[in-house]
Amino acid sequence: GMFQGVRSVCTTLVLLILVTYTFAVAMVQLLQNKEIGAGKFDNVPTATNFLLMQTLCGFDANYITSMVYIDPLSFLILLTYQLLG
Repeated sequence: GMFQGVRSVCTTLVLLILVTYTFAVAMVQLLQNKEIGAGKFDNVPTATNFLLMQTLCGFDANYITSMVYIDPLSFLILLTYQLLG
């Protein structure tokens, strides 16, 4: 009943956090010293927060579009995160 529902929600939340953390580490490594990553991918906690907020509140199309031209690899990683998150 109720316990199984709570357990399922908690499992899903933990999975979301692990996926977000993994992508945050990758994005920090790629964008830490680039202008497009400033303020968003300076460190892992900031990147995790940014990605989680993008998942919960919707993605910023302008930011993602600008990433295509500046760092295509980071764009592909962020696009993969969008599809998984």
